[in-house]
Amino acid sequence: MPDWVPLVTDAGERARIAGLVREIVDAVDAFPVDAGDHMDLVDRALLHAYVDGDAGAHLGRAVEALRQPPRGTGLYGGIPRVGWAVAHLTEGDDADAIIRAVLATTSGTTTDEYDLISGWVGWGVLALECGEAGGALARQVLAQLEETARPAPFGGVGWFTRPEQLTYSQVEQAPEGYWNFGIAHGSAGVIALLARMIVWEIEVERVRALLVPAVDGLIASADGGAFGRWWTTSSQRGRSVAWCYGDLGVAGAVLDAAAVMDNARWREAGVAAARRTAAIAAEHSGVVDAGLCHGQAGAAHVLARLYQRTGDPELAAAARRWLGNLLEERRTDPVAGFPVWRAYGPQGAGWEANTSLLEGASGVALALQAAIDERDPLWDRLLLVDA
Repeated sequence: MPDWVPLVTDAGERARIAGLVREIVDAVDAFPVDAGDHMDLVDRALLHAYVDGDAGAHLGRAVEALRQPPRGTGLYGGIPRVGWAVAHLTEGDDADAIIRAVLATTSGTTTDEYDLISGWVGWGVLALECGEAGGALARQVLAQLEETARPAPFGGVGWFTRPEQLTYSQVEQAPEGYWNFGIAHGSAGVIALLARMIVWEIEVERVRALLVPAVDGLIASADGGAFGRWWTTSSQRGRSVAWCYGDLGVAGAVLDAAAVMDNARWREAGVAAARRTAAIAAEHSGVVDAGLCHGQAGAAHVLARLYQRTGDPELAAAARRWLGNLLEERRTDPVAGFPVWRAYGPQGAGWEANTSLLEGASGVALALQAAIDERDPLWDRLLLVDA
């Protein structure tokens, strides 16, 4: 099947959704921007790139913001994200110079985090987006993942998260730390990155030697076949319908690994995880917001990706249901006139004007655009679901 088949084929519905996307873009543009917030600027640049092809102004401001110290060192929150956006959206001598400058900042960089959001996996995503120029960083990331892999209590290998790296609420549930399985903060993200390293022919034998026990460990962790959020010293905790945790995100990572290793058992596990998610009704899903990370837009988009690679009509039908739920729940802020969905703020899930890619309106708009667009929405390389 083609690289990307949009979920929505009816011309009238496409036009309606296109109008909503344009409304969101205009509202995001009108929303106050923090000139020193690298994430906000590159989120807006990516949104414009895929909606109207005009990312230049926001991307230029993001690059200019590098003159100020970035607020974080992860792919979601710091300089790697600006480097990724430049590599993804631009080309030519200027882009090459910026990419080299960003990559130079990684020399000698170290972090206690291994995950996609804030750690080594995120740096690996940056490295792959930079192509040959990112080769040294990719090998550095691989070495760090090799060094920090540990034999897991459920089998295979995994990456342990210490209690001092957890939020307060997580420490209450896992006072001794945990083994995280999600794509955002856990071993599924590592697996998805390793599979892409094989595609890019980066240290293939070393990568395979780490990938096999990592996937076997992840599959062994499943409780009754379903993937949970994490494993403490005593048991597996929690399931959810979300890109960041559970079957939805894990399915794609396992299918990535199955494809590069030609492993039928892994493929069966990945397809089963995707189908489990597709079978869950919205009212039993625990989904309470709209964003890509753990909301309706993420469920719709990731299920659409899983449909593209499997051809399973049940996954397409589930993706369309989630898309319909997303469209039905849209509201307009009575003060700002901003199109809003439920998003997470300081007080938890609520109706608010959030512009971000991961949890707010920019991500919602990108998912909606992908549902009507015949172009491959490769912005989701940031989520490691693009395969």
